Amino acid sequence: MNASLASDPTIPSAHDLFPSSQAFLWLPGFAGEERAYCTYNEFRDTPLSVNQRRFHLLPEQDDNGAPYVPPFPVSRETHICWHTNVRPPYPYHPVPLARSLSPEEFADLGRKVTELAGENPAAYPDPVAVLRNQNKTYILAALAGMGLLSDRTVAFHRVA
Repeated sequence: MNASLASDPTIPSAHDLFPSSQAFLWLPGFAGEERAYCTYNEFRDTPLSVNQRRFHLLPEQDDNGAPYVPPFPVSRETHICWHTNVRPPYPYHPVPLARSLSPEEFADLGRKVTELAGENPAAYPDPVAVLRNQNKTYILAALAGMGLLSDRTVAFHRVA
């Protein structure tokens, strides 16, 4: 993300507890086929909204393929991203990151989570499948080991 855009307080946030420049790992909240993904925390009326202050088109995603805008609405009450086009609505839980993850880092994170959980890696041919909210403790530990936790996440978990 362009540094001047990343620190621009005029770009509204989707998750109101974090700035629009915050990268998130969104973890599926229920068992199923849904997969974890990364986004930033921008709110735009449409993904291709024009930033009127700068008169240019903002990019849709970063170099890792992470969209700047979460694909589903973030609840102001629960601070969870809700996929509301399915029944029942499907939740995704945010983990603030230092930056977005590449596809290789997603797979590496999944393998580390499987190892930390003491699971047999052969049981998970798709290592990304273990990246679910139920494994958040292992995910946080693995992200910390990879140096990918946001300073905000580390500070929050020290207090909690």
